[in-house]
Amino acid sequence: MGLDKAIWNTYPSPDGRLYYVPYTVQGSPYRQWERRRLKQAMLSIERRTCIRFWQVNPRSGKFFTLPHTAKTIPLRSHAVIVNSRDGRCGTGIGRHRPGRNPVYLAGTVTVPGTVGLARKTRTCTVQRILLHELLHLLGLYHEHQRPDRDEHVIIHYNRVKRTHRHNYDTERSIEMHGLPYDYRSESWLCSWLV
Repeated sequence: MGLDKAIWNTYPSPDGRLYYVPYTVQGSPYRQWERRRLKQAMLSIERRTCIRFWQVNPRSGKFFTLPHTAKTIPLRSHAVIVNSRDGRCGTGIGRHRPGRNPVYLAGTVTVPGTVGLARKTRTCTVQRILLHELLHLLGLYHEHQRPDRDEHVIIHYNRVKRTHRHNYDTERSIEMHGLPYDYRSESWLCSWLV
């Protein structure tokens, strides 16, 4: 369920059948297996959509070469995959501004525990989280934010952390394109639901 004004339609292929999302990777280097998982998540989306992720060289400046052509064009918007060592996973919905659009995908990190709890290891580089955040980058909201959500599920707000309740607000701007409610969507926040 997308937001049409925030879609990645800036870089179409010459025939107009594909849309490229240029991206760079920033921050601490990912481990080899983490890079492989990120690429697998991108390929999973590419196999099912007209979207193609295209890694660009951050040193190339404000231009990049459109894939499969010799055409060099201005780099007006691009995703920046950030290996945030604070354990953060998240991004905005869609192409929300010109220039850099950060996607925070922490590699494997150990975060301090709260009082009385041990430190724990966490990562965003698991398939379901990578897909979830990449789908947000492409403009998809959570499935349970659809305007017709209450016809399909009940949200028990008393079981949702206060800091996460905004993730359960319905979004009136979502265009559903006649698609049925998808109970198995990658955009569900399963870890926060009971």
